[in-house]
Amino acid sequence: MSNNQNPFFGPKGAESLKQIDDEGHLFLLRLFAESPVGLNLCRLSDGMWLASNQAFLDIIGYSAEEADGGLTYWQLTPDKYAEDEAEQLKSLDSTGAYGPYEKEFIHKEGHLVNVRLNGFITECKSEKYIWSFIENITERVNIEREKKETQGQIALSAKLASIGTMAAGVAHEINNPLAILYMLLEKSKHEIEMGKLDPLKLIDQLSSGLDRIKGIVDGLRIYSRTDVNQQRREVFHAHEVIQNSVQLISTLYKSTGIEIECQLKGARDTLMGNPGQFQQVLMNLLENAKDALAEKPEGQRKIVVSTVTDMGTGGLWVQVRDTGCGIPGDVQKKMFDLFYTTKPVGKGTGLGLGISHSFVQEMGGEIKVESQVGEGTTFTMRLPVYRQDESSENKPAKDETSGSLFCPEGQGQRVLVAEDEVELAELFKMQLEEWGFQVECVHNGRQALDRLLQDPESIDILVTDLNMPTMAGDDLIKEVIAQLGERQPKIVLMSGGVREDWEKRISGVKAHVVQVLNKPLGAKDLSVAFTKLAS
Repeated sequence: MSNNQNPFFGPKGAESLKQIDDEGHLFLLRLFAESPVGLNLCRLSDGMWLASNQAFLDIIGYSAEEADGGLTYWQLTPDKYAEDEAEQLKSLDSTGAYGPYEKEFIHKEGHLVNVRLNGFITECKSEKYIWSFIENITERVNIEREKKETQGQIALSAKLASIGTMAAGVAHEINNPLAILYMLLEKSKHEIEMGKLDPLKLIDQLSSGLDRIKGIVDGLRIYSRTDVNQQRREVFHAHEVIQNSVQLISTLYKSTGIEIECQLKGARDTLMGNPGQFQQVLMNLLENAKDALAEKPEGQRKIVVSTVTDMGTGGLWVQVRDTGCGIPGDVQKKMFDLFYTTKPVGKGTGLGLGISHSFVQEMGGEIKVESQVGEGTTFTMRLPVYRQDESSENKPAKDETSGSLFCPEGQGQRVLVAEDEVELAELFKMQLEEWGFQVECVHNGRQALDRLLQDPESIDILVTDLNMPTMAGDDLIKEVIAQLGERQPKIVLMSGGVREDWEKRISGVKAHVVQVLNKPLGAKDLSVAFTKLAS
């Protein structure tokens, strides 16, 4: 900007200003001082504030004397914004402007104030300055936070209600394979007495029944997590969540004559989001499809869950299609509204589709419905696929438990197992000793801690359950970290992961855990974990 140019007026205004120089300057000062938007001028070289209007001073709580010439931009900026600030400085350097940029300032009284900034570089006498416009957005941020919390509470209420209705069905379906297992064992006992037992056939039959139970538990594992109101996001495989959901629902819907078919095409696409929320959307859509099929005759009750990669956008389409009664056009316009339902009182809350719509939007996608009365309905989620480098630390873990069992080569490493189920602890001991490890068993966290404190150097690996009497696994790990420091052993954590959100419990100690194992687990799961530990 040349010295003859005026930053506030065009050519005609500048000419007029020359004639009323003093009055014009007073006018500009009034505009600056009385602007309802926060204004600030700071020096680019060191961030020193040189001029601030009252609107900005009200935001940060300082007087003009305290702020101008006595404070810098960096003094009131929390350290957590270092990377963001570097990006804004790059923008200033390349374009001469920055923002819109949302951050927090440290108020004079110590609390944080949410602000939105825009600005540009101006120059005077060869010195560069940043002219900034600052808006206090604390109220807006608080409203958005409260809205998010309310949405989370509504979503959690809907999930808990669905879990309640699901519990009886789960108990029934688990009892079926349990009955088979009991009968097989009784039959095998008789065959042993008669000398007719086929051991391999028995093992296959027992494994099949146990796999059915494990499938139900795995399906519930993600769905029962209560973190739907949290902003935790992670990379996950869409197909794995879909398969777990369909496996669980297929088991529960089987008695109603509903057939569920999976048609998962393309690569195992990864998504960025909350896998629990994604599964809740699927469960909501499957539940609606089941209700739509209630009046259909046997043999015509079918749900198809399919995926396909959109070659145009590279996104993933997830569809849930049913052959049910269909949805009238006027209902389709309102069905994603919270609390809107066409079901009788006591049969529906009107929360499911509204929550599903919000969750899909949070993942950067959209959800659409196509339906024809009497023919059926198709819900389509269009979701952005998360692309990442194969070496990325955030990529989902590969399933290393498939295939044949391979044996870790233990070299006498000393393992302490803390497991309150005595029979399970003994089975772990037998298996690990077979692989060349030395194993001790205790049955609560307190016993494990006492053993470790007695001689920390004598234990190489600690395997602990999460839920135990006297002292839980997460409390044990905290004590081990605090009291042993660098002398702590390698830690393996086991959990059923269904009754509660165990990940939230261990978030503070997870960095010290080298392996997390989900129950129910078998020798194959142990072999994968201890092959890594042995190496």
